[in-house]
Amino acid sequence: MENFNFFGGRVGTFCILLGMFLLFHFAKAKENETEPTRNVNLGPIQKWRSAYFCLKYKAREGPCAGKGASLGILTPKGNLHVNQTDLDDYCSPGRCADYIRFTVLKCIFLVHKKFEFQNNATIQHVNETIATGCTNKNRDLIIKWGAPKSSGIKVNQKKYVSLVSSMLVFVAIFKM
Repeated sequence: MENFNFFGGRVGTFCILLGMFLLFHFAKAKENETEPTRNVNLGPIQKWRSAYFCLKYKAREGPCAGKGASLGILTPKGNLHVNQTDLDDYCSPGRCADYIRFTVLKCIFLVHKKFEFQNNATIQHVNETIATGCTNKNRDLIIKWGAPKSSGIKVNQKKYVSLVSSMLVFVAIFKM
């Protein structure tokens, strides 16, 4: 019996890894698409999905719902365009501007604090642009933000560093 190394041997390691895999695979919380602030956002992918759900469901509800893109619905691209003739309706209290600022952008902020739209505009930039555009109603309200992105070399370096470090940990644990 002393030579029987079930939990210390390869079979034991395999059983433990299989059990952990099954546990993690089936222990998923159901995503709430219509109310993304109730989701558990542990990883970056969940944060991005919840922010997308905020834009998909929250931005298309409220006072701007029937107006379509003509009255400045906020999209994942981050571009928002409201004509000067529509600014009075858009900026009146309780209308589209307030709804986007205090419901949609707040929802995105609660699920992903460092969210950037596809045009690199941050939540703060969109919020300030809407507030400034509604204060100065002498021109169209346009959000087009095009800050340059960082180079892809940094991203690839992070991938390689994490890959190499995880392989070192794997080798250290299993002493292969």
